[in-house]
Amino acid sequence: MEFSDLQQQFKGFTASQICTLAAYGRDILSIAGIHLLASNLVSLATVVLISDDIDASTYKDEIAFLLQIAKRTEDLSDECWHQRKTPLGLTGIDFDNSRFQMGTVSELSEVKRIENTDYDN
Repeated sequence: MEFSDLQQQFKGFTASQICTLAAYGRDILSIAGIHLLASNLVSLATVVLISDDIDASTYKDEIAFLLQIAKRTEDLSDECWHQRKTPLGLTGIDFDNSRFQMGTVSELSEVKRIENTDYDN
């Protein structure tokens, strides 16, 4: 994708703003990856909701924010499957590939070959 395509897709954003947002997303995914980020945000929201020691109504906006971020993170995971790409292939971040021992492959079809190779030995 050319940068001019990015400017069309993100109308109203400057090149600097697009780069800033990309760096922000990269930093977030480098901390926890796609799968752990979504899972941990949902777990945290669940703990707050079911805790007897925390008044969940006091934190309803915060819980809503956490769940919205988790939903968008799950959407990113779904996009990996839709495009048949690994998290590294879709985002350029290797956290999930490392966590799931997928190496540096970008396409999900490559993961299958790696698994078959490992089983054949």
